[in-house]
Amino acid sequence: MNAPNRSNEIRTLCAQHPEAFGPPADTNDARRLVLLQTVIIPFLNQIDDGRWGVLVKTNQGGKIPCDIIAWKETLEIFDVMTGTGASWIPVGRSTDPAWQWEAVGAPSPAPAPPSSSVDVAPMLARLNALEQTVNALSNHLMIVESEAEEALHRPLPRYVAKVFGITIVSRPEGS
Repeated sequence: MNAPNRSNEIRTLCAQHPEAFGPPADTNDARRLVLLQTVIIPFLNQIDDGRWGVLVKTNQGGKIPCDIIAWKETLEIFDVMTGTGASWIPVGRSTDPAWQWEAVGAPSPAPAPPSSSVDVAPMLARLNALEQTVNALSNHLMIVESEAEEALHRPLPRYVAKVFGITIVSRPEGS
């Protein structure tokens, strides 16, 4: 069975949730993905017996497009949102085996294990050098602190200067 045209339902649902569209741009995709997974697909699945799902691109780290729904039986793909509102654009059928239909609410596939281990020895050596630098600076700070404390209790010096034949003598307070 081919996917039914649900453009009217998509238009209505998007109109009911204007918070998913528009600025700020840096959260637009995340807001549309929430709308897709918590409102649009669950609503359509009530009508169509759970046949709508998201498209998971396993060859892109499990990416789920924020504006695409997929029909389970035929893997027909529909672009149902833009950055500003509803759309209904039949994209075709998924032929990439790495693009998989997934029911909403199902756990995402586990990410692929790293292809190689990371050598942390250089980072640990750098961390050790930074620790030694911090300790040395801390020791210097204690010396500066004690010298500043001593300076608070020293008498202020007296200065004498001659400017244009006039002798100027400073007198520290308390003398």
